[in-house]
Amino acid sequence: AVSATKEEPLAAMSEWMEKTADPQVVSCEAVVLVLVGLPARGKSFICGAVVRHLKLLGVRVRSFNAGELRRESGKAGIEADFFSSSNVEAKKERERLAMLCCGRLLEWIRAAPPGTSSIGILDATNTTMLRRQRVLETCFAAAQEADHDDKAAPLRVIFLESLCTDPKILLDNYQMKLSNDDYKGAESEAALNDFKKRVEAYEAQYEPLQESELDLLQSRQSSVAMPVGSVQIYDGGQKISCCRTGSSLVAAPLISLLHAMHLTRRQILLAPETDLNGV
Repeated sequence: AVSATKEEPLAAMSEWMEKTADPQVVSCEAVVLVLVGLPARGKSFICGAVVRHLKLLGVRVRSFNAGELRRESGKAGIEADFFSSSNVEAKKERERLAMLCCGRLLEWIRAAPPGTSSIGILDATNTTMLRRQRVLETCFAAAQEADHDDKAAPLRVIFLESLCTDPKILLDNYQMKLSNDDYKGAESEAALNDFKKRVEAYEAQYEPLQESELDLLQSRQSSVAMPVGSVQIYDGGQKISCCRTGSSLVAAPLISLLHAMHLTRRQILLAPETDLNGV
């Protein structure tokens, strides 16, 4: 272990980089992908695309959705007031469910077979800096525990924030949201109005991701290094910004997928090859 000095965070990061420089280790990595964004910004759509893509590549991946956990706990069909920052009891419940999701995600990562890369996706809004800090601290505690296990994969966190201001994309996303269990059996116009109020409640407390948040753990005196990076995707892929993701082998196909992702329907024409006689 690295001795506890004022240079310890930098030394720990250097040690982590040296460890992952081994070709036998670099492909073994545990990533917590933390989604960030207002409702109907395409987070779950991105999550589904990432899960399918990484499974095709043989990566162990699973999503943990806070909204699904809320509905499973008997809170489907909750009205917009539940998401208001002024609703203290509801806010506590939302935080509890989000951190329960995070805990289950980390348990799943810890259960990975030795030598296996894993990506756990925390699919929630995570719209406040305080929530994101709690997620980081919970992940850091898990990284400290894993440091005592030589077979555990190095843990890193990547925030993936989806931002959207395109009115057409937002309208399409709003319509798709009306098909989930929160609005099952509801009249479409009333459901849409309620969902818009939910979005407004989140907008009132939304704190966009800041690069400074990636350094929140740098002051910790610990021999454990947990790299933190971020990706921001705008309007369904019109612009993508990456920060501190380059040293992650598992993150590489994720970034590549985001660059190739599109939201509009496309025609695919299959033309058989023939000779001059049309055969």
